[in-house]
Amino acid sequence: MKVVASAGGRFNAFYLVKSLVDHGILKKFYTTSYTSKDGKYIPARLVNNAPIYEWIGRGWKFLPAIVNEKLAWNVVKDNLFDLSVQKKLQELDDFDLFVGWANFSLHSIPVARSKGAKIILESGSTHIQYQSDILSDEYYKFGIPYKPVTQKNIDKMVQEYDESDFIMIPSSFVKRSFLEQGIDANKLLKVPYGVEWERFYKKREEVPKKFRVIFVGMLGIRKGLYYLLKAWEKLNLPADKVELLLVGNVQSDFKSVLDRVCLSDNVKFADPSDRNELAKMYQESSVFVHPSIEEGLSMVQAEAMASGLPLICTTNTGGQDLIENEKEGFVIPIRSVEALSEKILWCYQNRDACFEMGKLAQEKIKTQTWENYGNNVVEEYKKILKG
Repeated sequence: MKVVASAGGRFNAFYLVKSLVDHGILKKFYTTSYTSKDGKYIPARLVNNAPIYEWIGRGWKFLPAIVNEKLAWNVVKDNLFDLSVQKKLQELDDFDLFVGWANFSLHSIPVARSKGAKIILESGSTHIQYQSDILSDEYYKFGIPYKPVTQKNIDKMVQEYDESDFIMIPSSFVKRSFLEQGIDANKLLKVPYGVEWERFYKKREEVPKKFRVIFVGMLGIRKGLYYLLKAWEKLNLPADKVELLLVGNVQSDFKSVLDRVCLSDNVKFADPSDRNELAKMYQESSVFVHPSIEEGLSMVQAEAMASGLPLICTTNTGGQDLIENEKEGFVIPIRSVEALSEKILWCYQNRDACFEMGKLAQEKIKTQTWENYGNNVVEEYKKILKG
């Protein structure tokens, strides 16, 4: 078996490609994000790196708003990367599978197919039309146009879905979104992502003195933080005994959220940290809350579990594939202030039980390593080639 992979960003790609190297089946990896650190696990001779597209992606944000909007540089650079891979694939022979990440593969797919390869599209998020619909609805509630996905981009990704042989997805929620959009279930391959277990694991000896609820991720409308903040406001727990910690980059749309809530002194914000500092934040917390409106499978949930935290997550985070409801945490509906406040209050009032719930979460997630993720994906590849 020989596999060619193409990803215009890091995503879960580098974990997967490392596993392909370990199995001795990587033919070539086309990317924009390869670094010297990656060279420890992925030999440079197997990589075609084009960092210029990363530079374009970073630089377009600094263009004047009118130019930025008109040219949509992020879309341009994704297509340019795809076109560059298309050209390089024409010079490549003798591979069995082409694994391309959604939004970066439309032009590459026909060339890979002409070489006799099966096509697997990696989709970390929900079906693009489902995503656009649910987020457009959410942004509308706040009076903000939803701009990240244009109709042209939607059409491109739908075409990628149609032209691929299989679509690799990380969660049951993502699967449901594709089924609702008419994708054949036989085309969907579900393999949940892994976690850096050794980085985040630490045996928890005692219940933290301060009850801390933690969220990690982009701070914006998509993450459902309005509902979390409203739930926190409703609870009105004693500021000297409890804390809500929001860790992540503040998105511009988050200001609309903050304008609609009353922030108490025990709502804290922290900038994104390195992995070691983040692990410390997890370990000093009591429960991880993830109220997102739409996620494929948010990997911070597994990190929190590895740190010994129970989850309170919505049905739209992929978290229901990680925990059993009311055992390692709670799975709740999206947009439910009532459910969020109820489950947070339960954890606060039952701190010993919450602590034990976190220990169960830690035990459950320990086998869900990135190594096992890669092994499971390779097993799916073998099934495909056997027909």
